[in-house]
Amino acid sequence: MKKEHNITTSIILSFLILSIFSMSIIILIYVLYTRGEGKNYSLITYVLYSLLIYKSYIPYIISLSVYFSFFRAKYLHQKSISKVIAVPIATIVVLVCFYTLYDYYFTDFFISTLREHSNARDTKVYYEYELQLKNKAYELAREELAVGNLDKAYSFAEEALFYDKNDGNTLLLIKTIQEEKKKIYDRKHKEEIDNINKLVSLGTREFSLSNYNKANKYFTDVLKLDNNNPLALYYINRISIARNEKPIYYGNTTKDISIYTRLSDTIKMYENGNLWNAYNSISKIYLEAHEIPEVNNYYSIIRDAVSRYDFFIKEAQEVKEAYLNNTDLLRYSFDFNHNGINLMLGKNVLLSSSSSAMFKNNLYIFDISLMELDDELKVVRCDNYLYGKLADVFKATNNMKNIILKAYFDTNKNEYNYNDSYSKVIPINISYSTINTIKNYSFLNFKYISFSDLFTLRKEITKFGYSDEEITMELLIKNIEPITYLLLFLIIAYYSFRFRLSMATEKFRFYNRVTGILGTLLFSLVYRVLINYIAILIILISHITIGVILIVILAAFFILFVIFQMARIPRDVR
Repeated sequence: MKKEHNITTSIILSFLILSIFSMSIIILIYVLYTRGEGKNYSLITYVLYSLLIYKSYIPYIISLSVYFSFFRAKYLHQKSISKVIAVPIATIVVLVCFYTLYDYYFTDFFISTLREHSNARDTKVYYEYELQLKNKAYELAREELAVGNLDKAYSFAEEALFYDKNDGNTLLLIKTIQEEKKKIYDRKHKEEIDNINKLVSLGTREFSLSNYNKANKYFTDVLKLDNNNPLALYYINRISIARNEKPIYYGNTTKDISIYTRLSDTIKMYENGNLWNAYNSISKIYLEAHEIPEVNNYYSIIRDAVSRYDFFIKEAQEVKEAYLNNTDLLRYSFDFNHNGINLMLGKNVLLSSSSSAMFKNNLYIFDISLMELDDELKVVRCDNYLYGKLADVFKATNNMKNIILKAYFDTNKNEYNYNDSYSKVIPINISYSTINTIKNYSFLNFKYISFSDLFTLRKEITKFGYSDEEITMELLIKNIEPITYLLLFLIIAYYSFRFRLSMATEKFRFYNRVTGILGTLLFSLVYRVLINYIAILIILISHITIGVILIVILAAFFILFVIFQMARIPRDVR
């Protein structure tokens, strides 16, 4: 039992020591590399990235651990060889299970954690940048108001409010601008206002005399000139009540009735999917009556709906400036967020973006080319856009999403057109898991993608015109690697034990040890290449399921054969 414990302990200690050593080397090299590139990431970024790279070296670490442990083992004639090797073999099985879990799940978890950490870090920096933009817009609004440029002042104030919709100073400034605008409007439209006031006066007089039909006609005429006139709406309501009818408009005061009437129209726009008009309408109502709970509630709902489905050009510009162009602002931001995305939208349509960024859980893409290809994959047409976003279809219940492209490049004028009418909406059918995979792994080799995500990608990748052969290859490898690696480690254990026994009577020199280590690594490398080659052959000549079953059966047979040979070692000892 002593020998059994020693081999097992040696495997575990060797694996832990080699893992710590390899992780330290990976971190050191990665730190030196990034510092040489002028970048300096957080400690958790270095650790998570090193854990990802570590996954590729686990088979070699296990191989060396098995070699060291079984090479040191000695055969004791009074012990049954089966008892000596039983627990070490079980330990090897546990290490193979660890590698499988690491490959199937842990790498996916590390990448997701890394992305979330990087996004949180970048977003925090962006919010500080956003605060600077808000203060700048607010000061510009005050300056324009001071010199009488009310339209510019209002535009800057709205921009400041976009960053913080509850900022009291901005709301107060907008109120002042509106009052100044009203004074100017009153001066310019004095005749129209006088006409409205005259009609209101006649209407109130007829109302006081209970001539409701005439009063209703006057107030209806007022609404033709000013469709949101609060007094006209109020008296039309009073007329309905006087006739024992249900009030047409909700509210008790003139302001409430006006606000609720406009809010009702806005809600209809929103429910009909007319998001932008609904947003423009609710924004104006919010500036006038943000203290009314229903207004505040629908402002948040509609603004969030627009933000999820579409994006504001200004926000996209600022996200690009902060995440991609401003190296001083985010000079230590993590690279994983800044890779472009390429999607085949059909057999002959390719969407290619030069860069992308995650912000508020949305995927933005920048500098986009929408290319139409002929059968020889030559570009026959190319439309360029500055901004894009992957968004849900409004109120969709299936996997339908939209890629929304904006700021079309006009080749005639040689400039981008920011008019919303030039935007392009491209519907695609794609699941959330595929979107997350694209977000996480657009920069990575398939070997880092989790097992379940590979299945989802394999099912959906052909929708975008890509071949699923590479994914099928990786799925096959992930299926057969556990049992084939178990066979590899047992072969190493067997021949390490035999190698030590054969050298027992000779002086074991340093070069013999080096030869053993290099031989183990070289054998593991060749074995890995061989497995990949076998996987390619299976894909070419057989169905993937049949191929996996065949490999599992053959590997299981050879595993039992190697174990049987290990149990016979005492018979071969000379």
